[in-house]
Order: sequence, then structure tokens, then C-alpha cells
Amino acid sequence: MIVIYGRALSHSTVLISAVDGRRLRLLEVKWSQQLRPEELKEIRRRGRGLIACRVQQAGQIDGVGVLPAAVVLLRLAAAG
Repeated sequence: MIVIYGRALSHSTVLISAVDGRRLRLLEVKWSQQLRPEELKEIRRRGRGLIACRVQQAGQIDGVGVLPAAVVLLRLAAAG
């Protein structure tokens, strides 16, 4: 598995892409509590993506999975 990290120009989003064989998985970590529809466009277009942001519990927004950023970052730290 190849994992690529990057930071968006807004400096409030960290982009994590993982390539596993022929599958591309996207994770956007956002520091905001509000998500605008235009922020979900790229993940919706590619499918198989998640957004981690400052929410209290997991859910979905416009068909995109949303997870609490603290939980996601702790799991990534434990795995790495």
C-alpha cells in the first residue's frame, strides 16, 4: 500500500491518499465543523472516500462518510 500525504492551499485540510493495488482511497482531514457542498465534490466524484472533521459522531453528508477527526488521527498514529 502506498500512502501520500499533502496539505491543501487553505492550510486547514490535510489530504491523505492510499493506493492499494488498483484501488484509490481518499481521506480529507478538515479542521472545520461546517462542511460546504463544494468541499465534498472531489470525494463524491472519486467515490470510496471519507472526510474527518470536528464532529461528535460518525455519519454521512450528501452520501459521503464523515468521521470524528480525533478518532481518525489517533488510529493513524497508532497504526504508523
